[in-house]
Amino acid sequence: MATWVASQTPVSGLILISTYTAIVDVARHHYPWLPVQYLLRHRFEASVWASETTTPAILFHGIEDDIIPIKFARKQVKNFRSDAELFEIEQCGHNDIINTEKMLIKKEINHFVSAARG
Repeated sequence: MATWVASQTPVSGLILISTYTAIVDVARHHYPWLPVQYLLRHRFEASVWASETTTPAILFHGIEDDIIPIKFARKQVKNFRSDAELFEIEQCGHNDIINTEKMLIKKEINHFVSAARG
């Protein structure tokens, strides 16, 4: 949803953790035998929103994330029209990324915010 907000409203920067291209893509990954495109009411197409924003973005994603696999973040970072950087966090899944690499994430966010302020 943060990517959608950035596509609709001018913001200085976008910070994303465990991002995806679209919820329908994640659902297809987990349930390849189901016609998920017909079952989901909202697709949350973050790839489209990313292509509509000029907001700089920083993305953090755990390499071992089995809920939203890293392949979605790798694809999503390429969808931004603006500068976007992906930090792939080793030995992290979906829910432990902030606690495991708190110092790295804090350092990169501080750098990102400072750059966004100009």
